[in-house]
Amino acid sequence: MILTPSPQIYAGDEKIYTVDFEKWAPFRIEDKESPRGFKGLDIEILNEISKKLNIKIQIKRSPWARSLANIKSGDSDIITGVAYTEERAEYINYAEPSYYSVNPVFYLKKGRGHLIKNYNDLYSYSIGHSIKSAYFEPFNSDTKLKKVELSSETHLIKMLLLGRVDAIIGTDPNISYDMVKSGSKAKVEMALYKPDKQTKLYIGISKKSQLSSRMKEIEKVIKDMLNDKKIDKLMKRYQ
Repeated sequence: MILTPSPQIYAGDEKIYTVDFEKWAPFRIEDKESPRGFKGLDIEILNEISKKLNIKIQIKRSPWARSLANIKSGDSDIITGVAYTEERAEYINYAEPSYYSVNPVFYLKKGRGHLIKNYNDLYSYSIGHSIKSAYFEPFNSDTKLKKVELSSETHLIKMLLLGRVDAIIGTDPNISYDMVKSGSKAKVEMALYKPDKQTKLYIGISKKSQLSSRMKEIEKVIKDMLNDKKIDKLMKRYQ
């Protein structure tokens, strides 16, 4: 039986499953007025999973690298907005299909976007990126690039404006949303080089979690939401 109403994460059986994440708008938007302190597409999907599976889900806030570590150890059960990598697939069960896709983009300070016209231009500059994030190949595995790990996309923007890095990589619509909210949109510009790539996002379940036994049910929830165009409709609320 569902014990708590939307928009909260629903309560159901005695087992409490933990979703581990930090804010990442517009998928996970910090909102003090929301019952769990967050709103956004990921919260809507979690609500639907909780309702359909009749389970209770609680939120644990962690930086991205810590979230992945908690999923790997089994200390947390669920992670949202996670891209596929072979390394992660060793400890994460990915719920198929992907529920959304984002695009990798590079930003520089205003007036410098022309400096990066193609992938090879990246080798001339230091590039800030979120620690443990996956963007696209060959960028993810390219050890010759001067990559600087930072804690979040919000931190990336600050370091770019301070001149600590020459360029940053993020994903749209996330990084554009953060730039508008932080008032920095007019101070930066997108690089001429735009990778022809998409990063698919998934709901991930720790392979050490009891919830892994219910992957087919979770996948049905996502498929139904996609087939009904519900995810597209929900996303428009947060863009």
